[in-house]
Amino acid sequence: MNPTINGAAKKIIQQSSAAFCLLLVYSSTVLALPSITSAPLTAKNGSSVKIAGSAFGAKATAAPLRFDTFSTATPGQTMSQATNWWSDGNYPLYVTNQNPRYSGNQTARAEANGPSYGNAAPDPVSRTTIAFRNNVGFAKTKKVYLNYWYYFDANEKGCPVGFADAAGTPYWQIKSVRLLTESPLDGNFTADNYPSINYAVQNFQCGTVNNSQPNNYWDRRLYLGGGTNLYFNPAPMGQTGWYNLAIQIKMDSTVGAGDGAITAYMSAANLGAQYKVSSVSPVTVIDATNKNGKAYYDGINIDNYIGNVPPPPTFDATKVDGYPQDYTVNYGSTWYKAIQGSAKPVVPTDTAYWTKAPYGYEINTHLQYGDIYVDNSWARVEIGDASTYSACTHREIQVPITWGTDGIEFKVNQGSFPDLATAYIYVVDENGYVSNGKAIQFEKSGAVTPPKNLIQIKP
Repeated sequence: MNPTINGAAKKIIQQSSAAFCLLLVYSSTVLALPSITSAPLTAKNGSSVKIAGSAFGAKATAAPLRFDTFSTATPGQTMSQATNWWSDGNYPLYVTNQNPRYSGNQTARAEANGPSYGNAAPDPVSRTTIAFRNNVGFAKTKKVYLNYWYYFDANEKGCPVGFADAAGTPYWQIKSVRLLTESPLDGNFTADNYPSINYAVQNFQCGTVNNSQPNNYWDRRLYLGGGTNLYFNPAPMGQTGWYNLAIQIKMDSTVGAGDGAITAYMSAANLGAQYKVSSVSPVTVIDATNKNGKAYYDGINIDNYIGNVPPPPTFDATKVDGYPQDYTVNYGSTWYKAIQGSAKPVVPTDTAYWTKAPYGYEINTHLQYGDIYVDNSWARVEIGDASTYSACTHREIQVPITWGTDGIEFKVNQGSFPDLATAYIYVVDENGYVSNGKAIQFEKSGAVTPPKNLIQIKP
């Protein structure tokens, strides 16, 4: 010890050193990321696997609120019949074994017809297929985690009947999954159920997707108006196939606090590129209590809603080149479809050229939903196809059985990974921090795992 340092100075130095050491310990604790140190080398689909490590953090309930694969359902059952958890709306989704994502996979199919208009004054009637659930449990923790697979058929974008020229076709959109305060008993929400956020596929134009602007996004609606959307740029949608979508949300600590956070993930078509990520933080997720006395998300809709389809153009008597066959116009609050083309405009009451249109539009689409994972915690286990989380092009959510800060047991969900594929286990903690990847190989389906500790006797 330096003899020139007096007792008071020594005490200050000792206290400072102790404080610095405590700061180092505290910092390392706060900044510690989840780390997987051991895991089995192989695993079979449906088996239980235990992994060990550190800083996994806490998860109040290991299992998610819901994980639906529809594997034991009977095709044709509605989601309510198949699960006893979802409620059916006026036009329910039903279980199908068609177009499976992997062998033996069953999904929920949503079919919808777009807005149709009669011969009276245009009166849109949108048929929406829907399943919904209220009092999910999101409001309890003020957190949402949703992960699901979504089938989109690009060949069904179609044209509204009567719009023969693509240049004149209006844009329209499909809205699917929606998080909101609650759903009415028929599942058809209104602005009274805001705040909400829903996934939308936008900018269809007569059989093509307009990729000049983002066409895949999470559409946020605040109760008092406004809300910043989360766009995927460039838009990954546009090809027929299965897509993996996930969204994690932290709602405001108090209504209108502005300290929320949202991160959304979306895989590329045919898993051909890394996931797109869109994030916003801090942000106001919950801005006000609505007229129903609700403020926080606690409901979820799974549906197929066609929106933003305007009525056809009004008949234009000055149109130089007339109208082509099958073109639909609005004339005197009545819709007419051209039964043959004309070189110049012919008044729609001329039955040689026009007939009353039974429907202004008929846009038919179907969507499919599979492996729907719902939770009110961000803590989770995933298996991906790359050694770093961000480099993955394919990830499958796993189902935790037990959860501890240094060990997790989960049920293996192989999903569409092929047999014998090598993949990587990831742990995501409650704050969204991701662990290192730990390699694991999927065993061959139906393979028998040999008993351990056998003594082989050679002849």
